Amino acid sequence: MKITNKLFVYDNLFDRGEFKIDVGDIRQISELSIMPGTEIIEHIQHCDEITYAVSGKAKIYSGDICREMRPGQVHFIKTGVRHNIIADENNRFRYVCIGLTPNENNREVGGFMRDFQKKDFFFLQDNGDIRILTELLLNEFYRTDAYSRSMINLYLSQIIILLQRMLKKKEANPFRSQADSPKSDDTIYHVLRYIDREYLNLKSVQEIADKLSYSENYLSHLFKEKMGVTMKSYLIKKKIVHAETLLKMSDISIDVISEILNFNSVHTFYQAFVRLNSISPTEYRKQKTKK
Repeated sequence: MKITNKLFVYDNLFDRGEFKIDVGDIRQISELSIMPGTEIIEHIQHCDEITYAVSGKAKIYSGDICREMRPGQVHFIKTGVRHNIIADENNRFRYVCIGLTPNENNREVGGFMRDFQKKDFFFLQDNGDIRILTELLLNEFYRTDAYSRSMINLYLSQIIILLQRMLKKKEANPFRSQADSPKSDDTIYHVLRYIDREYLNLKSVQEIADKLSYSENYLSHLFKEKMGVTMKSYLIKKKIVHAETLLKMSDISIDVISEILNFNSVHTFYQAFVRLNSISPTEYRKQKTKK
């Protein structure tokens, strides 16, 4: 068995009762990345867990069942079930993990648990809604102001309701649509892999489409349909996250950071940064260096 080798982007673990909200007792909120060929070793689930695949691919073991997980897919597994994750040999697997001991007295959670009490786990293909909600949920943990706990409860409630709706729809119509075909999954996987690897060198969505030999319109439509965000938004967010690290960890000037990230101008970089963080790069650096 290989030793786990995780690149932690954001990992927050809570003791039982430490982060209790109406939908339940949150045990983990993490945005993680497993290096190629490494794994989260086999363990027994100590709480219910929702996993959202962001990029790469991995083998997900739920009890004795193994299934490959790709970007845009959601995995739900119950407490007490054996579980482990093995990243593909050639690809880093990035995912969001939400661990929860559910409050079955909550109307939404109780309904969800009753509907699927016979299932130990399930996989679903996201239409983009879960992706957006997980990003909003993570943002509240980054923000941590007076309203965050209420917003976290709201977003997690919506995720649970959407999972219930999606699973019922899947059981009512088990045949996959063309948009959920393995071919389109592979396309999005290659797009995510390419952006994750080359985002520092990329200036536009057109470059991505040209490199991967697709029309920009087709690729943009498919990406939005599968991921719930535009390729441009995804690319810019990658750049801004990198910018945040440079602002916190270095004295590199903002002009040079803009050049490193291949923005068309410093003004464009400022606009993108403010849109995602609600403060300027200069203000962000001052806040982070004070801590």
